[in-house]
Amino acid sequence: MFLEILKKGVRKSFYLFITRKSLTLYSFIDKNRSFSNQDPKGPINWPFFGVLLRLGEKPHLTYQKWNRQYGGIIKIWLGKNYSMIVSDPVIMKEIWVKDFKTFADRPKFPTLRKFSFGFQDLAMVDYESWKGRRELVANYFTRGKLKNSIPIIDSNAENLIRLMKPYATSKQPKYALNIVLNYVFSTNIPFDEDINGGYLKRLDTPVNDVIGLLTTGALMDYITILEWIYNIKDKYTSHGFDVLYQIMKEIYEKHEENLDVENPKDIVDYLIINLKENEGENKKNIIILMSLNMFLAGFDTSTSALEWLCYTCANYQDVQERVYKELSEVAAGTGKITLANRTQTPYLNAVLKEILRYRTLIPLGVPRVAREDAIVCGYYIPKGVSSDQP
Repeated sequence: MFLEILKKGVRKSFYLFITRKSLTLYSFIDKNRSFSNQDPKGPINWPFFGVLLRLGEKPHLTYQKWNRQYGGIIKIWLGKNYSMIVSDPVIMKEIWVKDFKTFADRPKFPTLRKFSFGFQDLAMVDYESWKGRRELVANYFTRGKLKNSIPIIDSNAENLIRLMKPYATSKQPKYALNIVLNYVFSTNIPFDEDINGGYLKRLDTPVNDVIGLLTTGALMDYITILEWIYNIKDKYTSHGFDVLYQIMKEIYEKHEENLDVENPKDIVDYLIINLKENEGENKKNIIILMSLNMFLAGFDTSTSALEWLCYTCANYQDVQERVYKELSEVAAGTGKITLANRTQTPYLNAVLKEILRYRTLIPLGVPRVAREDAIVCGYYIPKGVSSDQP
């Protein structure tokens, strides 16, 4: 009796051992196979995880290292996702500019689904729905309408300068935030509002939650079992996305209540009046999500750029002195600088552009997904494969 039980246990353990080894071997072969004789080169992919466990704390630097080793475009597996990492500017231009339509879709990651409430917004929606929304927003951001933002920027710049000293140590991002709030929603945060009250209190934690999730990478986007766990958790817990959505919903409802069809005061009014609702779509929900896209895109990037400008100028004081001298000469007599003086500050303009190159605000962009099989500069990219740039 005992021997029979022992035999069954040994047999079962042996079968499990063989199964695990077989699955591991199959995964290793599958993740390192070629799809064609025009595949890009790339590093060895481990079973199940691909290169996920090799990326380290700064994946963009690991990607750059592999690009130098294997070429301007490399193939990798990120867990279950087959991907291309592109660093060659010629290949980038082919994918992101010349052949844009072929690579216009977005990956269906769980975190992006949460961020876009089911891929319904402007940033994550599929190409066919994106075309109309993008055209509508682009029409609003014409040269003539963008001039309306100049008084907003000048006014907030004056407030920032006036209150620079008392707010210098408070880390309150009101300057960049108010420009976005004014232009998109026709509202702002008073510069004397306490950081523990009003909009700032409501926005602080959820904005950090959202940006943290989108910029640090999430394993549930790449490991199937973690995606299942995330989906279950998402049903019963709230996230910063939900809080921000509620804030945008309140702003939308106020706009709808006070809408003047003949005189739209901002982009939310413009979208309410002009956005066409397709079958199965919810116009209100789409506008709320598009507003959230513009809020997040304009707020954190502008704040980070200003922070890097101050930090870098402090470390390169010769540059800081030249910027100061140029601004002093332009402001001579009036003591004031506005956007109208941009043509008189070529060195400052160059410094701003160099800051955006020197300190990339977003090390990894949102990947593009091929809508069909494609050959780019002699490399084969299958349909459904995502392309990203470090």
